Amino acid sequence: MAGPRRLNVELAPQLRSKFDVLFRPENVVLFHKLDQTVREIAVPIIAAIFESGSNEGTFDIPDPDAFADMLLQLRLTFREVMHQALTQAAQGNVDDAAVLLDHRLRLYGLAIDRLLKLPDDTLDVAEEGFARAFVAATSEERMSSLGASTQS
Repeated sequence: MAGPRRLNVELAPQLRSKFDVLFRPENVVLFHKLDQTVREIAVPIIAAIFESGSNEGTFDIPDPDAFADMLLQLRLTFREVMHQALTQAAQGNVDDAAVLLDHRLRLYGLAIDRLLKLPDDTLDVAEEGFARAFVAATSEERMSSLGASTQS
């Protein structure tokens, strides 16, 4: 399950720019509307996968709809950690920000493994180096734009 659906390093800068917009205080309503839309679309799809897996004996999920919703709710725990990591990176502390985010991504995968009763470390939700590429993306862009603006 650790294939192409992982967060990959190449997409980190694009994802970072989206998160920068979503995490602005004035966009909190947008964040919640987006979350609700994602849940409305994804819960039935994930629940169908869980039901099929339960029928085949791959999963032991008594209520696929509830488990699908819980799985999606887990991703919301990233909001505060993302904010902390992005704040650290903006202050020039990219290494600590990357460690914080990388650790939480690993725990997120572990929580999903355990929710689904899979062996630990079955899911690898992000490629090696994703957290660093994500938190460094805007920090590097800011540094280069600051250099460009001081040279003008």
